[in-house]
Amino acid sequence: MHFFPGFTFENCPKLRALFVPSAYDMYAQVHNEKIVDIIKLKNTETEYTVSNCAGAQLIGKSGIADGKKIVTWIRGGEQFKRIIRI
Repeated sequence: MHFFPGFTFENCPKLRALFVPSAYDMYAQVHNEKIVDIIKLKNTETEYTVSNCAGAQLIGKSGIADGKKIVTWIRGGEQFKRIIRI
């Protein structure tokens, strides 16, 4: 399966749902303010914002899950706490 982007962060249309993917090493993504900011922005217009596996770290970093329960991959809890600093 191949995915090819049709939009950039700058010209992304209004979304009904945002799927935040995972990566083997989330450190660079979690510390990329452009990615974190687009998640915050798009969350204001989506009906659903969800993640896969360690993508929860980006949702956590964005703050949109503050005060809510959030899940990550089975052994990701400690890493999640270190990266998000909760």
